[in-house]
Amino acid sequence: MKQFFVIITTLLASLCAYSQPMVTCGFTVSNTKERDNPTKFLAGYNAGITFDVGEDTRHFAFRTGATIMSNGWRETGDVDEKQVFRSMSVEMPFAWIHKIKASENLLVELGYGCFIGVGVDGKAKAIYPEYTTTYIINGQPQTINYGKVEMIYGGKLFDVDHGMRFHVGVSTDRYFAGLAYYYGVRITNTFCLNVGYFLKPCGEKLIKDPQE
Repeated sequence: MKQFFVIITTLLASLCAYSQPMVTCGFTVSNTKERDNPTKFLAGYNAGITFDVGEDTRHFAFRTGATIMSNGWRETGDVDEKQVFRSMSVEMPFAWIHKIKASENLLVELGYGCFIGVGVDGKAKAIYPEYTTTYIINGQPQTINYGKVEMIYGGKLFDVDHGMRFHVGVSTDRYFAGLAYYYGVRITNTFCLNVGYFLKPCGEKLIKDPQE
């Protein structure tokens, strides 16, 4: 795992000279269908850096990077116990970005591609509510009250996740706002609302024409 992060860090650092880096942060909501009990969405957060690579990123770019993401799901089981499963992972997108000029200073982005997620940590919390039950002891009914119980388990929810990624957004010369959707194998539905800041101007050509 350490070797993996060393390799990814080295590759991302080398991209800085040949791309337009953007730092991003935002909120996530996610859940999964791969469970026996009904699930609900769980709120989380994300932060990371992406790189737009291309000859002229004002029109078209390939976007990759690394994002630390908190996602998971809520689950309700028997006797109304509630369980919360939260994962911490590093998500790496590989997406093609089309940029459409909406006005002099505004671009509309349409992106599609895939992603790989590597689990780094996680936590599961089970909440068992108060309840009362009656037992027959020596021929006599005995009522016993059980109090509320919370149990917390630590550990990764998954090692590797992968799937499809789509996003729409708007950007100016320096700023970005967008909504992304991840459809994964482990966590099947994740929505991300992000804002970002380009460390290099969005309208800057990465490869200059010789005649310019």
